[in-house]
Amino acid sequence: MRKKILCMVCKWCEVMTRCADIGSQIKTAILDFSSKRNIRSCVSRCVVCKRFIAKALTTPPIQLPLDRVRESAIFEITGIDLCGPLLLKPRGKAWIVLFTCAVYRAIHLEPLTSLSTESFMQTLRRFIARRGRPSTVYTDNATNFRGTDNALKKIDWQKISENECYPIKWKFNPPTAYSFSQEPARAHSRKIISKF
Repeated sequence: MRKKILCMVCKWCEVMTRCADIGSQIKTAILDFSSKRNIRSCVSRCVVCKRFIAKALTTPPIQLPLDRVRESAIFEITGIDLCGPLLLKPRGKAWIVLFTCAVYRAIHLEPLTSLSTESFMQTLRRFIARRGRPSTVYTDNATNFRGTDNALKKIDWQKISENECYPIKWKFNPPTAYSFSQEPARAHSRKIISKF
């Protein structure tokens, strides 16, 4: 009998307080507060209270690719993306090639005057001269990146292997995979450039 009365009081407190702190309301309504277990069982049946008490769904963290986790030299694993166009004064356009280190998140910027494959290859040569040859390059499916990959595939690496030179593995991101892009680094570099 006492449990039924307590459940009725719990329901009345839920209606009055809209499920906000039923325990303190019952404390003020009933002096004898010895049945916490009964109150807890009444509260656990309330659908609205379950929503407030429920823990948020947590997903396990996504495993990073091995290229992002293993130790390597800086810019050994590189992501490449283009920023722009930037408008130049004599009616010209320029782009910024954004090289990001996949392990240490370092950024290297190079100017690019046209979107041709030859122009990008010159920019890649300047990057290699300054930072060293990357072993793996991640890019999107832009035509200048595809053209550079095709040009590098035509090289006879057997003849060059005498000079201890290894081919660059070119990996292309899926066309609709926004999460694979260099957008965080691009946004950061855009913020830095806007200060000038």
